[in-house]
Amino acid sequence: NEEVGEENSFTLHRLLARASRAKPRQARPPPAPVCNNCKHVPCLGGEKLTKGNFVANSRISDISFSYSGIKGKTVKLDGSQVTFVDERDQIRYQFPMYRFKFCCE
Repeated sequence: NEEVGEENSFTLHRLLARASRAKPRQARPPPAPVCNNCKHVPCLGGEKLTKGNFVANSRISDISFSYSGIKGKTVKLDGSQVTFVDERDQIRYQFPMYRFKFCCE
């Protein structure tokens, strides 16, 4: 049990001075929501489809020149081939996955 003295008083004043100069902590921003389409944080909209980021039932679009404009929903990945349902005719197709990117909103 120490008595209140000059040394304790000096230490207390130094701590209070330091506390008054300290910046208040910034509140952390809320975590980004998981994308409804690609199921990733951050969203992978516009990113190429890979084996590592494939998600069934996600909206994709073709990035090749020969079939540009094809958009569909992924069904499955078989090796490097993606099976998807075309939005226009609701028919299943299978193409190499390197031709597609995520089409998130």
